[in-house]
Amino acid sequence: MHTRLLALACLVTAATFAADAPKLPSIPEQPIAQKKELLFADDFEKAELGEVF
Repeated sequence: MHTRLLALACLVTAATFAADAPKLPSIPEQPIAQKKELLFADDFEKAELGEVF
């Protein structure tokens, strides 16, 4: 009996939150970020490792 009551409470709660779900904004057609120069780059060509702390 307690299981049915708990299941009903969960169902009512889920239905309440699903009814108030917010609308998502549309996806923009153009990118919102602008590509600029790189701050740093590394080609990983160095054979030895640096000093370890």
